[in-house]
Amino acid sequence: MKFDVFSKRLKQAMASETNYAFAKRSGISEPLLRKYLSGASVPSMEKAWKMAVAANVSLDWLAGNVLLHTTNQTNDRSPLNQKSGNLDIHFAEGVKKTFAGFNVRLRKAMGDDTSCEFAKKSGLSGSSLHNYLKGLVVPSIEKACRMANAANVSLDWLASGCSAGTQLSQKELSSTDKDVQDYIPLYQPSFLNRKRHWKHSANILTHLAFSSRSLHKQGLNPNQLLAIPVMGDSMAGVLKDGDIVMIDLERNQLDAEAIYVVRLNHQLYAKRLQRLFDGSVRIINENKGYSDVIVEKANLSNIEIIGRVIWFCGWT
Repeated sequence: MKFDVFSKRLKQAMASETNYAFAKRSGISEPLLRKYLSGASVPSMEKAWKMAVAANVSLDWLAGNVLLHTTNQTNDRSPLNQKSGNLDIHFAEGVKKTFAGFNVRLRKAMGDDTSCEFAKKSGLSGSSLHNYLKGLVVPSIEKACRMANAANVSLDWLASGCSAGTQLSQKELSSTDKDVQDYIPLYQPSFLNRKRHWKHSANILTHLAFSSRSLHKQGLNPNQLLAIPVMGDSMAGVLKDGDIVMIDLERNQLDAEAIYVVRLNHQLYAKRLQRLFDGSVRIINENKGYSDVIVEKANLSNIEIIGRVIWFCGWT
């Protein structure tokens, strides 16, 4: 996350409004606002939230996130949803636009992770996370972004619990820096074989950098992407042993013939899937040294589609 964009976006959000007027509406001091505008200081999450509300922009956008999402209030820990038709923040009727309950939502966002696990995932110290969970300290917006990304929730929900239905507006699109990147985790495939939550930083090999704008143009949510290495030569001709594939976890239904990562008999495979007229599924190996497999309709529950392969790379 690049927080040098925060001051730029704050200026854009303020438009022609004076520092005095915006500081008064935001409930922060004018000298402090000047520090944020100059980039000399990074605000706390609470102050950043107040400024986002005053400017009627998403906290995710103000903090430097390119992709904006809708947080589902009916599910306290729902993944980020990219479908939205609004240009500005719209709060549910009767919901107060206040910063409250952050530590409670942070605990929910952590899910089954221990404090030690989540702190490591977020790049924070255990003592800092402890203070946030106890409500003793409010994190900086920078550290809040780390926790939101680690938990796969939006900053707007984490800050207030409000549903902030947002989509990139023209102002936000035009102001997006070309060098802003999203970092997609590359996981050990052996970990994904286990029947438990796959996001665990101890099993991340590295992160792959992608242009945030490019992902947005493809309609992709970076919080629903992961990468794994290909193992074996059954897809030779398309995918080689050691190639890297990126998976869209939101596309975990067989909606068209394509290459998917599937879990079959507790093992992961990148395979081309084809639905047949009788409802059965053909698992296609590009390497014709391996036979294709037909899975009858009655046995489809034995196949778990992790996601669709949308990108791959490897050495020639």
